[in-house]
Amino acid sequence: MVDATPLLTAETIAEFGPVRTTGVDLVTGERDHFGLGFEAQGSRYPFLGPDAFGHSGAVGAQSFADPRSGVAYGYTRRRFGTEGGGAPETHALAAAVLRAAAFGALRAGARPACAAGRAPATVTGPSS
Repeated sequence: MVDATPLLTAETIAEFGPVRTTGVDLVTGERDHFGLGFEAQGSRYPFLGPDAFGHSGAVGAQSFADPRSGVAYGYTRRRFGTEGGGAPETHALAAAVLRAAAFGALRAGARPACAAGRAPATVTGPSS
């Protein structure tokens, strides 16, 4: 059996997610997307909750945690090919992961994991 005890409190998550800085990131060109040490992911990936947080890295790597859906995502590439921020394919891959997690939970007869009792979002991506 998997221990479902959260690693972070709702209060801690509430501190990570919101945008705390303004301006343009000189690496990614994105505007207003940093919280406390993490990138706010809701504006980059609209299918995520507003309190989703994570970080992109070299070569197009991307990671995030979405408290609303209960999904954590990590992706790394083997080759360079992006200027900074998440790789171009990350949007479709992350959307597919969230759809699969929601489908798997529903199929198992469980509600997808949700923070603070909120219903999961409908997940759509470019291929949906």
